[in-house]
Amino acid sequence: MEKRKEEYVWWILVGVAAVITIFMHTYKICDIPYGLNVDEAGAAYDALNIARYGVDRWLNSYPVYFTNYGDGQNALYIYMTAVLIKLFGVSKLVIRGSIILAAFVGAYYAFRYGTYAWKDRHVDAVFLMLYAILPVFTMTQRFGLESHLMLAAGMISVFFLARAMETGQIRYYLGAGIACGVTLYTYALAYIVIPICLFVLFLYGIRLKSFNWKRAASFVLPLGVLAAPLILVQLVNFFDLPAFKIGPFTITKLITYRSDEVGAIDLWVNLKNVLFNSLFYDDRTYNSTSLFGNMYYVSIPFIVVGLVKAIVDAYGSVKKKVFHYSVPMLAWLLGQLIIGLMLTAPSTPNNTRMIGIFGCLLYFLVTGLVVVWDLLQDRKWLQRSFVGVMATAYLIGFGCFANWYFTEFNSQAYPYNWLFYESYEELGDFVEEHEDADFLKRATAYPWNYVYYLLEFEINPYEFNLPVNGKERYGSHDINEYFDHTDYRYNYVVYTKDTSSQQLLEGMGYDKYEAGDFLYYVTPIERFVEEQHAENQFSMDFVAYGGEFIQMSGWCVDTENNQTFSEVVLKAEDEIYLAESLERKDVAQLLGSEAYVNSGYLFMLPLEIFETTGDLQFYGVGTKGEETLLYSWINKK
Repeated sequence: MEKRKEEYVWWILVGVAAVITIFMHTYKICDIPYGLNVDEAGAAYDALNIARYGVDRWLNSYPVYFTNYGDGQNALYIYMTAVLIKLFGVSKLVIRGSIILAAFVGAYYAFRYGTYAWKDRHVDAVFLMLYAILPVFTMTQRFGLESHLMLAAGMISVFFLARAMETGQIRYYLGAGIACGVTLYTYALAYIVIPICLFVLFLYGIRLKSFNWKRAASFVLPLGVLAAPLILVQLVNFFDLPAFKIGPFTITKLITYRSDEVGAIDLWVNLKNVLFNSLFYDDRTYNSTSLFGNMYYVSIPFIVVGLVKAIVDAYGSVKKKVFHYSVPMLAWLLGQLIIGLMLTAPSTPNNTRMIGIFGCLLYFLVTGLVVVWDLLQDRKWLQRSFVGVMATAYLIGFGCFANWYFTEFNSQAYPYNWLFYESYEELGDFVEEHEDADFLKRATAYPWNYVYYLLEFEINPYEFNLPVNGKERYGSHDINEYFDHTDYRYNYVVYTKDTSSQQLLEGMGYDKYEAGDFLYYVTPIERFVEEQHAENQFSMDFVAYGGEFIQMSGWCVDTENNQTFSEVVLKAEDEIYLAESLERKDVAQLLGSEAYVNSGYLFMLPLEIFETTGDLQFYGVGTKGEETLLYSWINKK
């Protein structure tokens, strides 16, 4: 009867934990965290290109390691997302679908690890419940930062390694080789973590006498096949060799090779950061929060107790030559700690860099809780009190965290989470709605990184041609963040929370349209029709806001008389403005005549110049006072 009651309670706990896990990783997934991480957007655009064209944005065919912004990006998330895009199209849900799936798979293998580690004690339910409610497993597994896949992949790898060593079954050795090989494609830091872990387990296996050639081959063969392309990528970049293809797959040559971010010069600083960032919280507000910590502060003493117990169990295991599930976790932990100690500036052992460690910390936390439970086994009332106190503490912590995360987290995001930017999704709807409007044909400046534009408008990478054309422009539009000065010839897209840009543009006379999370500002020049009247005589290079005035500059020449104009004037209704003459050696060189050296002009005009109801006309004045109409803005009204 008692056993059936325990089974009933176990099923309830597992069911509740599964429901919480699903809820925490899917509720408001398109809204929280807000926008898209800059690497998440980059991965999404490359995934779109892989799905449709078989190339990344740099036109590399099926890279085994992606270039991203020049310094590389891990491939697994991109290929997973490419499959989802192929099936369901592009959306924020699809972009984050891969991390959701990984979170669920990670939860399952964490649960299974607990099942085998504690056999029939039902501790696996506690394992799954803690995975569901601890902040770090929610905050790092809800957006598509591709390296965060290493958390789930690491737990899967450790599970198969542990099962292989305990059972000796070939299927687990084969699964371990595949899992470790796939993990290499989640995060480049796994290139160091996995060999360290495998070396420790190799020595452990020798002690246990659990290896034979058949088992070793079952593990090494899939691992070697999966690792080989990434080894080639490292060789190409380390020895500065050209990229090449193996079949359709590109062995990538990166623009920036980040090998110098791993060394051994910041050991003491890194040790403190590893301990603090992993046990408490890091400096990335999208990864963790000081309000609750990574795993709630109440967990820290139990993690320490569990770590000590795991070390004791590992020592006993080695001494008795009997496998224990603490050893694979300690081996993985050692790999994570070593890579954390080796990181050099600007890389720091934050939660992203140390993402694989949290599966280990979860194991140590559960171990610590079990240790205290076992110590109280002779006093049932103390056991029950312990369970009640811990359940209450975690319930309160989880309730407060979930409420904060789903109600307040986003309100604190902009501009502090500077690696996240709102996608242009609703802006795309605005463009489609106003597709016939003349103002949309004008050059437009966009505020975010260029990938957000390419992703929203699903630009063909061959048309964009990033290697040749660069990232700054697509067609007439400036798509890679605002340029330094505010140019009147451009329309502007402004994020609704960017109040300073809104005030500036409205003060300059721009017209405003609402476009979801953005505002579309149309230049006052759009109220005019531009006409050039003297071909090859007039060029306007600059129409910019200058604090309290409009600055217009360019060059013009009197080609008929082979000389510069004596004056350049702008007529606006009853007002006449005289330009300052500027030296333009570039124009003289271009036209092949020193007579054009002083062909530059500069107007300093009042801000309200475009408020006129008449036309704006530019004239060149010759030496005899004759006027040549060079250029005009004709008011549409």
